[in-house]
Amino acid sequence: MEWGAQGWLAIAGIVVLGTLGMGPSARAAERYLRREPPPRPA
Repeated sequence: MEWGAQGWLAIAGIVVLGTLGMGPSARAAERYLRREPPPRPA
């Protein structure tokens, strides 16, 4: 299985998409935690 430059570009694209998706998902997580605080330990 030899993809060469195309394989590296595919990997780079996946990394870039993942990085771009982290911002909105982190903000959504922060909104969730403000709305639903974690349960207190017993």
